Amino acid sequence: MVKLSERQKVILTAFFQNKVKGVALDQLKKQTKASRRTIYREFNELSLYLDHLGLKIRNEQGRYRLKGAASGLTQLQELLGVQTEVSLPLKSKRRQNALAALLLLADEPQKIVGLALELDVSENTIKRDLNILEEALADFAVEIKRKKGSGVWLQTTETIRRQILCEILLNELNDYQFFEYLTGQWQTPDIFLRLLPRELLVACHNGLKKSVFEKTTVTSDQQTITLILYFALCLFRSQQKHYVTKAPDSDALRYQALVYRFLAVCELKSTLPQGEVNYLAEKLQQVIQKKHTVDYENEFELSISLKVKDLIALVSKKVKYDFARDPLFFKKLATHIVNLIQNEESGLPDVKIEMLERLQKEHQVLFLNIKQAWQEIFFDKTLTETELQLILLYFASQLTTSKKNERLAVLVICENGIGTSSILKQRLKKELPQIKQIKIAKVFELAELSLKEYDVVLSTLMLPGFPRDYQIVSPLLTATELKRLKEFLAQYQKEYLSKASPAAAKEPTDLPEKLELIAQKAFFCSELVSSLTIKRLEITTDSLPTVIAQAVAKVSQEIITDRAQVTQALLAREKLAPIGLPESSLALLHTVSSAVTQCHFMIFDLTRPLPMLAMDQTKIAVTRFLLILGPKEMSDSERETLGSISSMIIMSDQTLALFTSGTKEVLQTQLAKHFLKEIKSGIPI
Repeated sequence: MVKLSERQKVILTAFFQNKVKGVALDQLKKQTKASRRTIYREFNELSLYLDHLGLKIRNEQGRYRLKGAASGLTQLQELLGVQTEVSLPLKSKRRQNALAALLLLADEPQKIVGLALELDVSENTIKRDLNILEEALADFAVEIKRKKGSGVWLQTTETIRRQILCEILLNELNDYQFFEYLTGQWQTPDIFLRLLPRELLVACHNGLKKSVFEKTTVTSDQQTITLILYFALCLFRSQQKHYVTKAPDSDALRYQALVYRFLAVCELKSTLPQGEVNYLAEKLQQVIQKKHTVDYENEFELSISLKVKDLIALVSKKVKYDFARDPLFFKKLATHIVNLIQNEESGLPDVKIEMLERLQKEHQVLFLNIKQAWQEIFFDKTLTETELQLILLYFASQLTTSKKNERLAVLVICENGIGTSSILKQRLKKELPQIKQIKIAKVFELAELSLKEYDVVLSTLMLPGFPRDYQIVSPLLTATELKRLKEFLAQYQKEYLSKASPAAAKEPTDLPEKLELIAQKAFFCSELVSSLTIKRLEITTDSLPTVIAQAVAKVSQEIITDRAQVTQALLAREKLAPIGLPESSLALLHTVSSAVTQCHFMIFDLTRPLPMLAMDQTKIAVTRFLLILGPKEMSDSERETLGSISSMIIMSDQTLALFTSGTKEVLQTQLAKHFLKEIKSGIPI
């Protein structure tokens, strides 16, 4: 007869005494005064003896019971001198998600036997699931580690760990059951509800109601659950000394304040390091603020926006680049064109603006295609050349900052578990070799993604209101779907990714002269970069002439010989057309004058915002002036270089942001980078 230890007897007796409800692991820990790991080890040692009796320890929704032959139960009951009794195991997809979640939350290596008991399956099943998870999790920068005698654990960053945990929970939790569980009405929580303490989830929900929900527009159950999970995971992991390091974001200050308010009212009275506050502020901002959809106030705006979509599609086909891939580009262009048509009486005068003229010369083919597409789509609305140049600015900026190549990047929006997502990804890779990059994402992740990075969007579910065209596929990718996808991708590549025929290379001539010009340009550019300065400008009035005169007065007399003449020249330029840069807080002051002795670029930080009109006739608050000055007599190279500064600034959102708040050193680096690129492009070897 087998000899049972006292601890094993306590465990087995507990099974009989809790025949109906089952026994929880915490209850066994208290009764045996042993750790979770020790109890799992006892379960493992008992398994051989119980197998002999035809019995097994089963885990049903977090409570353990003995299950098996009645004769075996009777025999064990007699041995212990006490007085037995279990649900269907999880399906493979949910079990793999549960296994991943348990490992992501674990602080130490986990025994295979413990995981098997937790999920009510055999150890071989856990091993098979781990092999499936290993491949799937590798795509998320998560590595499964195994060590004989220690167990299995996951290696990844804390940020990724929380992201995947939240993804799994959002995918597996039922909204109704989740809220019923929080109120205590749902008495049989599944493994996903039990991953985090109920008291913690309730405290986070109550704290968010008092701090965040009453101050923001959280309108959906999914938003609410997402925030509860992020806050709960943050507090739970922080209590275990696992922290996220996140730098502060000036755009998220309001959300940082909400996080501090949450910590003040939360009944747990928790404190968090600054990095965790920054992390939660970012998550708040993503869930509450960021949207990809475009809203319209009236039918007129909607009708114009539909025409803008047609305009983008037509230009895309003409220049073989898919501008529609970036919803933000569409939103910006639609806003600009709606404003242009609504305020046609105060439109831009048909005068030459040097910056826009230069832009047109650099993108002649694109400008011609935009002009033709405009006449075809907006046939009843004639634009001036300057207004068309402003529309060119949007397209050219998008084209310049995007990588145009043969790589086909695909975003797959999938509602299924990690294992199924991985199967779909591998099938796409195998069947569609033209796809070079695949990103699997859940719906709640979309606000965090830059959709313009993907050529094509596939989805396993309907996405009402999604701002991009997408193809519906099933997780198994049937033969019919595969055929349709192949045809669609072939057409997409033909329309948007085919390369233009390269121009025949010309043999360079007059190389010594070219070398001299390049050397002169390099010296000129170096002088511009080193002489860049940023000065503070005290603003006491909204009068633009006064402010411009103040700025001119701060320029060295070595550069300006007649301040009044330069001031008048700058004011004359401003009267021709607005000088504010669209969607920014910058104004570009530039002029060429006989009263200027040398080319010069400097910046003025205003002590308070100055209301001005932007080039697209929208109102902006300017906080920084960019002043570009040139003498009357300049070489073609100097004129070209000086003009390229303004083009560089407006052609990229990133560069525009840099010049909005960048320091002298940062902007000198950016200018040097730009000039080096210009010089390199002119070298004929």
